[in-house]
Amino acid sequence: MVEEVQKLPSEIQKIKKEFFHRFLAEEFALLKDDRKIFDWAGKQCYIALANMLTTAAALGIDSCAIEGFNEEGANKVLNDVIDTTHFGVCVMVGFGYRDDDKNANRPKTRQSLEKIVQYV
Repeated sequence: MVEEVQKLPSEIQKIKKEFFHRFLAEEFALLKDDRKIFDWAGKQCYIALANMLTTAAALGIDSCAIEGFNEEGANKVLNDVIDTTHFGVCVMVGFGYRDDDKNANRPKTRQSLEKIVQYV
């Protein structure tokens, strides 16, 4: 990335590499175990996810973040696209357009605010 995309000189590449390693190893202490790294990387995905959902809404496209999925099944589908032994899926998102005619007469099924919110 720093060499091919940013085209930084080698001395600047070294400084950046040391900075990021120090951040990961000491300041954020992520390098202690793989689970910690995956959890942090997942949180980073949510930043991109939020931007995708917001942009889709601005374009009039419906979207839905999906966390409850079969991880093994998702990995089978993605196995030809990514190295699933090295990368993992933490969230999915669906995009589309609603069919207003089908949902026009369907009542909402939400609990009352008093049942789900407690003010302290």
